[in-house]
Amino acid sequence: MYYSKYPLLNDYEWLRQKAVTEKLSYSKIAKLANVKHHQSVCQALKRHRLFAPRRISPKIIGKSFYEELNNPEWLKQKYCIEKLSTIQIAKLIDANCGVVRQSLLRHNIPVRNKSEGHLYIREGDGFELNKRNLYIINGGLLGDATLRRNKNGKKLYGNPAYSKKSVCEDYIEYEAKLLFGEKWEDRISYFKGGEKVFDKYISKPSYALTSLNHTSLLPLFNKWYVVDEEGFKKKVIPHDIEIDKDTLLHWFMDDGYTYKAHRCYQNSKYNHEELRMYFCTQSFEKDELFFLVDIIYKLFSIKMTPRMHKRNNKTQGTGYEIEVKIKDVPLFYEVIGDCPVPSMQYKWK
Repeated sequence: MYYSKYPLLNDYEWLRQKAVTEKLSYSKIAKLANVKHHQSVCQALKRHRLFAPRRISPKIIGKSFYEELNNPEWLKQKYCIEKLSTIQIAKLIDANCGVVRQSLLRHNIPVRNKSEGHLYIREGDGFELNKRNLYIINGGLLGDATLRRNKNGKKLYGNPAYSKKSVCEDYIEYEAKLLFGEKWEDRISYFKGGEKVFDKYISKPSYALTSLNHTSLLPLFNKWYVVDEEGFKKKVIPHDIEIDKDTLLHWFMDDGYTYKAHRCYQNSKYNHEELRMYFCTQSFEKDELFFLVDIIYKLFSIKMTPRMHKRNNKTQGTGYEIEVKIKDVPLFYEVIGDCPVPSMQYKWK
């Protein structure tokens, strides 16, 4: 037999007392049992083979069975001033949201559509597109971050949300604190992994930060993405991209990697070790990368160059990575500063 996660719904005698003897409505029983939806009560009654027809309020022409819904001032207070949803108002009077909506229309109170409802009652995420956050987001977008929009068929609609994913929890927390302040914990999600993404690769446990949809991010989306007729978007580097040391730092933590190369010569006195630094930029075109490294050189005097990179004799995306000139690797570290999170310390060699 199936057991509910709500203990009281597994108690036959309790259910029989409330539903059959006291003849309480499903919503009242749900409230007593601390159940989120009255449908769970209906299913529990069926499992226990208890016959208790659902109590439906009688229809009264021109007004509502619920006295509160006949009071337009009360409705305006709850719906317009306190910003409660129809679902929340329905729970206050033990009704359903459809009855509340009908009463709003009857009293000529404008009803919010679904999109307005989501935006109307939600709390902000603490995000503001100021100069500092813009530099951080630009660094993320040069790497693995994205600006997401809803899609209906071939058409993108709505405001974008900034999103980033990583296997490093402390890194995601670090960026969330910078972008969202005190509300950073609400913007992080956990993914347990274990799914087969493609041949021979199983996804790892990971963490993601996602902002709410913001109007201020729409101009940024239009700069960073080209959308074709099918609604598919391609990330590009904006020609007016704004970069500072935070941009380089977050880009490096996202897509940068380093390793030490041991150079050996016939004359051993010339043997030495080189620290090499690269950025995985295969999603961008070659001319975009030349434009980017030119900006970075003008701002920080760091020399970089795009180069073709193959793994197992295969190229990914456009095939071009950005290489930091070996003599300028120390200068790059000097510009971005010390590693801010332990999980990324391996990149600071």
